[in-house]
Amino acid sequence: MISNLSFSQNGYPKQIVINKDTVVAIDMQQVKTLNLLQLDYTECSEIKNALIVKIKEDSILISKEREYELLLSNRLEIQDKIIMNDNMLYKNLQSDLEKSNKLYKREKIKVGIFGGFSAILVGIITTLLIVK
Repeated sequence: MISNLSFSQNGYPKQIVINKDTVVAIDMQQVKTLNLLQLDYTECSEIKNALIVKIKEDSILISKEREYELLLSNRLEIQDKIIMNDNMLYKNLQSDLEKSNKLYKREKIKVGIFGGFSAILVGIITTLLIVK
C-alpha cells in the first residue's frame, strides 16, 4: 500500500503509520478545540432532548386543554337548554296561574251569587214559616 501524504509534516495534524495502521496526531490546542466542540455537542444534545420532552408535555397539555374546552362548551350548551326550559316552564306556570286566578274569580262570583240567592231563599222560607 502506498501512503498518500496530504498533510504537512511540519505542523499538525500529522499522519503516523503504526503497525500498518494510519493514525492522525494532533497538537494540544487541537485537542482542546475538539474537547470544546464535543462539550458543545453534548450540551446541545441535552438541550435538544429537554426541548423534545417539553414539546411532548406541552402537546399533552394542549390536548387536555382542548378536551376541557370541549367539555365546557358542551356544559354551556346544556346550561343554555336548561335555562330555556326553565323560562318556558316559568311562562307556562305564569299562564296557568293567570288562568287559575280567573277561574277563582269566577267561582268566587258564583259562590257569592249562590250565597246571596241562598240567603234570600232562606229568608223567604223563614218568613213564610213565621207567617204561617
